[in-house]
Amino acid sequence: SWFQSQSYAHRVAKSSTQTLHQYL
Repeated sequence: SWFQSQSYAHRVAKSSTQTLHQYL
């Protein structure tokens, strides 16, 4: 529940950061 949502948010943030770096 809470832990799963935190883990999901972490993965999303990480992938978003990687995508941003690739774009830059």
